[in-house]
Amino acid sequence: EVFDKNCASCHKGGGNIMNPAKTLMKDSLDKNGVATVDAVKAIVTNGKAPMPAFKASLDEKQIESVSAYVIEQAEKGWK
Repeated sequence: EVFDKNCASCHKGGGNIMNPAKTLMKDSLDKNGVATVDAVKAIVTNGKAPMPAFKASLDEKQIESVSAYVIEQAEKGWK
């Protein structure tokens, strides 16, 4: 639910409409050094241009949840 509401507009199906070279697919996460829940949490929390920070709009539990979801879906190939 958190992903659908806050992330899917740019990252639907693990893609990235702003930078197709940096998707949420496992190989891309690995290549870009963000293949762990903690690495994804840091980006969700603080942002990384052009992605905005979500620390003001999501609580810690939501950030943890959506970060774990991203890694879980990447492992499954976003099916």
